[in-house]
Amino acid sequence: MDSSAARSAGGPADETESEDVARESGGNGVPGSSDVDERFQITNSLVRHVVADDIDMQNTATGVVQAEAVSLQQGLTGVAAGHEVSVTESATWLVVGGSVDTNYSVSQWIVGGQIEAEQVASVVVVGGRVNGNVNTLLDTKGAAICGLVIGLCYVLFRLIRR
Repeated sequence: MDSSAARSAGGPADETESEDVARESGGNGVPGSSDVDERFQITNSLVRHVVADDIDMQNTATGVVQAEAVSLQQGLTGVAAGHEVSVTESATWLVVGGSVDTNYSVSQWIVGGQIEAEQVASVVVVGGRVNGNVNTLLDTKGAAICGLVIGLCYVLFRLIRR
């Protein structure tokens, strides 16, 4: 399925093979530009890469999702990036957004300006403001300290090696 075959505006794109889904812009040929307002709804699919204005995914495994507004429900996703990202009952590797709302999910990295969370487990959370119940291995301060310690160890090993 190429980008022109993807169904939008409420039509689900149900496929069992890995696919790229991108919205082609009206005149400049750059996927992901905001010339056309487009909404994708994808259910029960395996998708490699999605670029759209608005994306709603349910029961879907996805490599990369890029959109202005992203909604993931009961899925598995590598990277979810957007201005507003909502993740519910899903597993993700990286969630990046200006506003991140995540509920009953597991993520390795959550990065956002404002993070709203309920019953979330994560390795690293970096955010301007974090509200809710997040069980995390490293928060913003812990990630900065960890990076500083790793950097100092690297410098010391380089000095000893000479």
